[in-house]
Amino acid sequence: MGGGAFVIPWKRAAEHGSVSSMVLVMLLTAAVLSSLAMLSPALRRPPPEPGSRRLLAGMSAAFAVLTLVGNSASAAAIGVLSAPLVSVLLRTDVILVAALGWVLLGERVTGRFWLGAGLAVVGLWVAQSPGATGAADPVGLLLALLAALSFSAMGILTRRYIRQVDPIALNATRLWMSVGLWFATEGLHLPDDLTPQVIGYSALAALIGPGIARICLMLSARDLEARMTAMVGITGPLWAVVFAWVFLGTLPQQSQLIGGGIIFIGVALPVIQRGSRSTGGR
Repeated sequence: MGGGAFVIPWKRAAEHGSVSSMVLVMLLTAAVLSSLAMLSPALRRPPPEPGSRRLLAGMSAAFAVLTLVGNSASAAAIGVLSAPLVSVLLRTDVILVAALGWVLLGERVTGRFWLGAGLAVVGLWVAQSPGATGAADPVGLLLALLAALSFSAMGILTRRYIRQVDPIALNATRLWMSVGLWFATEGLHLPDDLTPQVIGYSALAALIGPGIARICLMLSARDLEARMTAMVGITGPLWAVVFAWVFLGTLPQQSQLIGGGIIFIGVALPVIQRGSRSTGGR
């Protein structure tokens, strides 16, 4: 639900400010929230080994770059696409993580995965078809996919090394590094359009997405398999449609709605297969 709700204030922020200001406020807010989460006794872990500290620093640096790229791309995409369509496109990380895991980690990919990937590609084509009503901006589609790819790369690195580092410390460190990287690329000055609306909506998006939703996912990982959290995650686009209608009074255009639905089915296919195997084996 958090993933679906996140795109609503993110869309509002895009209506009032630039990508640069949105990303800065989100990163700062999320970094502060993650740092506060480290103080919670329930999330505190034993001090890391010396080797894990080096790994934490390296992963945080890589995550910082991916975080800045992913959030900047999603902020630019939300300015030209509907909130529900962006939510669907970001959920293609389910397919992208599987593809990257196959190439980089040697994880097995099934035929249903390729069917889902093919449906997702068809959905993208329908969503941006030039002759369709309300065709989606192709640049916006590419930016949303770039954001999904960035977050997927973080997912692969996490899957490979997460047992060797503290996930809460990793989240906080990569966010503070991202803030530093923002100033390194944008300059040591604040954006001119940091209005109360931009700050409020971007901070709310950070609270819902990188804040509450991320911490809940970390906590759920203690009791739920990753495949089950992924299955729940694909409901995000459905919540995005509901929230966009309630709070924004809008729905995707005809081609975006049809294309988004096809993408959603494509993303759901491999996840549902993993869930059914898990259930069948008990």
